[in-house]
Amino acid sequence: MATESSLPSGRPHGGLGPLRLLLVTLLVPVTVASIVYRHASSNDAERPLVWAGATFFAGLTDMGVGSIIVGLLYFAVRKERTDGA
Repeated sequence: MATESSLPSGRPHGGLGPLRLLLVTLLVPVTVASIVYRHASSNDAERPLVWAGATFFAGLTDMGVGSIIVGLLYFAVRKERTDGA
């Protein structure tokens, strides 16, 4: 009978396991939010920080799927630049 709790792979808990999970969980929301913010800022969109924040926080709820949905929503409702450049 083992007294040490372990993951299905047989490795003990601890070490970088929780840190890796945190990094993977944050990877999608941070990436998508930064893409949305950069695009919104460079295209003079209204409230780029709000769009980026909504994208980031939506992604924290479900492993990044919310970030992708809000990011797609941003690109669907954004207005194109009409400066003639």
